Amino acid sequence: CGTSIIREERSMINWILLVVTSLVSFINNFTIIVSNNTKSISGKKIYITLVSIIFILIIGLRNTDVGVDTSTYGILFENASLSNSFYHLLNTWHHEGIEKGYTLLEYIISRRFGFTAFLIITSFVVITPIMYTVFKDSKNYWFSIFILVAFGYFSFFMSGIRQSIAIALCFVAYRFAIKNKLLYFILSILCATFFHQTALIFIPVYWIVKIKPSRNMLYIFFLGLFLSSLLGKYIFT
Repeated sequence: CGTSIIREERSMINWILLVVTSLVSFINNFTIIVSNNTKSISGKKIYITLVSIIFILIIGLRNTDVGVDTSTYGILFENASLSNSFYHLLNTWHHEGIEKGYTLLEYIISRRFGFTAFLIITSFVVITPIMYTVFKDSKNYWFSIFILVAFGYFSFFMSGIRQSIAIALCFVAYRFAIKNKLLYFILSILCATFFHQTALIFIPVYWIVKIKPSRNMLYIFFLGLFLSSLLGKYIFT
């Protein structure tokens, strides 16, 4: 029964987001002129910014009942706020198996803020790199956002906080990959592993982005999707 309710909540949130992002998509056709016609703000930039704010607020202001693991993260955060030191927090049974990067972020924020502020900050960290990539690289950015919502990725951001931060840092690493900055790429991946160790599987992307698209690459891509669907439950736990 509980699982059914959670699925209904996710479905409702996804449908609402799809409707909202569709309604504000008309902004794409506008360009706002500012500062005596010397500077303009494109409709694309306004649209991406507005949708990003909506996403951040929905994720950041959610109740602890929204998201499979949100209540657990709330307990971890409360434990962090009661800890006398970071070293003490690392050695509590609550944080056994939790990556040190996430524990440190949790500890720092808990010194001055509550769990809602923590959710808002982490949602900003997650959404910003992803939406920036959509803004810079997507030719059909509305469709990219549609995939983000309709395929359940947005719903996942409201549950797997550690994994979501790692994914966002992989998006940062991608920016360095396309600019051939290997050192910064590796550093970004290493930072991501401090939030979830599965970020290591992103390392080959540095070389993959340099391969020109072809029919064989398309076959390999779909093979990868098929294998990930079979092995995903073992990789992403």
